[in-house]
Amino acid sequence: MARAQRAWCLAERGEFREGTESGEEGVRLAETFDHPFTLLSTCAFLAYLHRVKGDLASSPACADPEVAAAHYLQAMGTAPDLGMRPLLAHCHPGLGILYRSTGKTPQAQEHMGAAIAMCREMDMRVWMEKTEVEVRA
Repeated sequence: MARAQRAWCLAERGEFREGTESGEEGVRLAETFDHPFTLLSTCAFLAYLHRVKGDLASSPACADPEVAAAHYLQAMGTAPDLGMRPLLAHCHPGLGILYRSTGKTPQAQEHMGAAIAMCREMDMRVWMEKTEVEVRA
C-alpha cells in the first residue's frame, strides 16, 4: 500500500515516471502476495496518476486516458465484491472527470451521479461536495 500512496504523492508533485514505477511495483507485489485490497487501491492511485498527468500535460498527446480508464475500471471491477464501496465512490468521479476531458459526456455524467449517490449513502459529505463542484465545472 505504501507504494500506491507514494505513486499518488509523486503524481501530486508532477513526478509521473517515478510515480508510475512505484505504482507498478505495488501492483506486482499485490499480485504476487495475492492481496486484493492493495491491488485495487494501487490501481486506483495509478489511474489518478495517469489522469492527472493528462490534466497537466501541455499537449493531449502526453495524456494517458486509456491507461487511466483501464486502471479505474480494474479497481472498480471487484471493489463491490470486497466491500470496498468507499474506494468505488472515489473512483467514480475520477473516471467521470476523465470521460468529460475526452468528450464522453454521457458516461461522465453517469459516473459523477453514481459518485454523488454513493457518497450520500455513506455520509461522505466532503467527497460528495467535491464531486458536486466537479459536476458544475
